Amino acid sequence: MPTYHVGTSPITGVIYAGRAKDLGDGLEWITKSEVTNEAVNAVAAHLLLKIEQDEGGGAYYLKTHDGRHLRLKLEVSDHKPSWLSEEGEE
Repeated sequence: MPTYHVGTSPITGVIYAGRAKDLGDGLEWITKSEVTNEAVNAVAAHLLLKIEQDEGGGAYYLKTHDGRHLRLKLEVSDHKPSWLSEEGEE
């Protein structure tokens, strides 16, 4: 039975969301949409809310599939970084 799934392409790094069927040794997409920008923006908004609510210091902790530990942390600034071009703004 297909279920809703969000995943990242291991080749391109593109994030997809859609319906997928579990094959036991992997997934088969039934329908999918590229949602990279939306997903990154949603995670940033989530971490910003955690900062504003003073939960976890604006960080999110995960354990990776190979057992390593990962910390996603958002840094808030009033100034645009000098390396950010106008094209990179959303």
